[in-house]
Amino acid sequence: MISPSNKIPNEDTYALLEFQGIVADVPTYDRESGKLEFVARALNRPTLKFFAQGEMALAFKNLLHKGAWVQLTAAPFPKLEKLCSMKIRVIEWEAKRMEVLGVRKTNLGKFSDVRILDGLMPGDEIQDIGFIDPDEAADKAKQDERGQKLLAERKDLEKEGEEDD
Repeated sequence: MISPSNKIPNEDTYALLEFQGIVADVPTYDRESGKLEFVARALNRPTLKFFAQGEMALAFKNLLHKGAWVQLTAAPFPKLEKLCSMKIRVIEWEAKRMEVLGVRKTNLGKFSDVRILDGLMPGDEIQDIGFIDPDEAADKAKQDERGQKLLAERKDLEKEGEEDD
């Protein structure tokens, strides 16, 4: 019998993988290749590396995040990678069908003392005005300056009109 590690890298090891688990790390999306990569873990199982391409990657790039419950059907994508001077066989799983089932609730650690949080949030004396884009602020300043010039010219014309009467 031939060992799976001695098989040709493009030969399928498994037909399909039905998987349900949690996205274990932050997914990455590469715009140039259109590839969404993420790592997911079934409960009490090791992590597996998955990727999606094309329309599926576009559809899930904003939905998929760390802690999301996913159910997917994946096909194996074996490839050879070079690590130092050795070639190693790596199996990535290409998602053919994917669903986001929900989000796993994560609890933040409990603070031993509430006084740790004092001073982290600003008091009432600071007013939030929102984000100001520097480019828009410069354009607004130019518009205000033009408006002031036009207003001054109008006042001068009104004064000249009053003096003529």
